[in-house]
Amino acid sequence: LRGVILRSVESSRHICEEIAREGFPSVVVADRFENPAVNFICCDSRSDSQRAVQHLIDMGHRRIGLAVHAVRDTDHEDRKAGYEDALKENGIAIDPHMVVEIMAWVDGGASVINRLMSLPQPPTAIYFTDPMVCFGALRRCMELGIKVPSELSIVGFDDTDTRRHAYPAFTAVVQ
Repeated sequence: LRGVILRSVESSRHICEEIAREGFPSVVVADRFENPAVNFICCDSRSDSQRAVQHLIDMGHRRIGLAVHAVRDTDHEDRKAGYEDALKENGIAIDPHMVVEIMAWVDGGASVINRLMSLPQPPTAIYFTDPMVCFGALRRCMELGIKVPSELSIVGFDDTDTRRHAYPAFTAVVQ
């Protein structure tokens, strides 16, 4: 073993810093560090998330839900911040009931739909910060008879090959 590629979450960031402090060759993917010893690469998810939510606002949506990964990492924090930026910039109050933290897997998407669509005033659009959650959401919408996109608009994040097999197709932020 001559080096490692690391993926961190909030609770494991200290491990990345320890590895860097030891001088072992490493790079952290999808996270940012102030510590200059830690090598990392990441994308700016915030501005692209803001543009995605702005797209929904431009389509006339005012009740926009957010499904964000419950495991804290820089990428998902950026995506949540971009969602909030777009709402604030357009004078739309952030409703904490419209923000759902879930585990980023298919069943998480079904949970999001169950929770948000049972609100007294459900969203007309939902921004998902993870592609697998979108799949679960689309499946649950089909089971409940919710028509996407005519009754509920969905925008996801990340482009995976599997997205091309989703029905209906969903808009996604592709970096």
